[in-house]
Amino acid sequence: MEVIRREKQAGIHPDSDVDAYMKGISILGLDICSDTMIGDAMRRGISGGQKKRLTAGSLVIIASVTMTVLLRTRMAVDAIHANYYMGALFYALIILVVDGIPELLMTVSRLAVFNKQRELCFYPAWAYAIPAAILKVPLSFLEAFVWTALTYYVIGYSPEVSRFSRQFLLFFLVHLTSTSMYRFIASVFQTVVASTLAGSLVLLIVLLFGGFLIQKPSMPAWLEWGFWLSPLTYGEIGLTVNEFLAPRWGKVASANATIGQQILESRGLNFHGYFYWISVGALIGFTVLFNAGFTLALTFLKYPDKTRAIISSEKYNQLQGKIDGGMCAGKNKSTTSACSKSSTEPDKGRLVLPFEPLTLTFKDVQYYVDTPLVTMIILVFPYPEQL
Repeated sequence: MEVIRREKQAGIHPDSDVDAYMKGISILGLDICSDTMIGDAMRRGISGGQKKRLTAGSLVIIASVTMTVLLRTRMAVDAIHANYYMGALFYALIILVVDGIPELLMTVSRLAVFNKQRELCFYPAWAYAIPAAILKVPLSFLEAFVWTALTYYVIGYSPEVSRFSRQFLLFFLVHLTSTSMYRFIASVFQTVVASTLAGSLVLLIVLLFGGFLIQKPSMPAWLEWGFWLSPLTYGEIGLTVNEFLAPRWGKVASANATIGQQILESRGLNFHGYFYWISVGALIGFTVLFNAGFTLALTFLKYPDKTRAIISSEKYNQLQGKIDGGMCAGKNKSTTSACSKSSTEPDKGRLVLPFEPLTLTFKDVQYYVDTPLVTMIILVFPYPEQL
């Protein structure tokens, strides 16, 4: 507000695009962390809520670019411009699928803590997997709604409100399936390098068999299974059926086929209207399947970087003597002499670093969290809040 007041006093008129961008950052509450790194497991950065708002903000920018490229005034309802509508739908699917990749990295970064707590029997895997899946539902809802609300009527899809709602539902399920898929991949491979490589490979396969880059009629018969196993296929089928079976595409072109049916036939997506609900059910099924696999992977797979405590040489020798003594008890003289000889010989080529495990406990701990600047201004509360 101070900057706006000074600009008005100085007669400065900012660029409209820059002004809209800055207002969007202010609305999302990201202006207070403009000089802060995003951070990772080793470096402190912005908070989790700010990361989510940052993701939503980047999605808004991409949606704005899409709106300006595919304006409704530039496209008509005919066979030529139908390909532009088809491309816009597939582009939206790509954005929502790729937007789930950060879930892979965040899951990998949390696995070390989870596996340590699992080994200590703090809680079972399902107690971690179920909240992790449920907490992503509002984020998928928000991102799907933002994309649909910004692009649907600007691009010029079918104007019926029911078809707007159906497109939003499919985008929501596609994004939810995407995050569940990357979470499952991270739980199986468990390292950043392996998970990133596997996630990129799966993304390539999903895009290739999604029904747009390689059309279904162009696939060999022995590859059609990939078409039906790709989650992107059902998003593509549901979106195209929802759009091109609308009344405005019902003009008969030739051979008693409408324009919409001809476009769907040329892409190998000429399905009946009820396939929309089949697509919805398939995406829900993929989501449940990936989350079930995520739970099973957390339950049965071992973490590769398991930490082990290192004890001192004296403690190791004491334990080794007890073990050897127990094994040699009750045996004949020759065996006993051999056991005593082996127990006294030092291990060659083995180094044990001195280490004594310690346990720390805390009682009546109090800590303070600085009140954000915006809250201090609104509430006029200059002191930190005690928890």
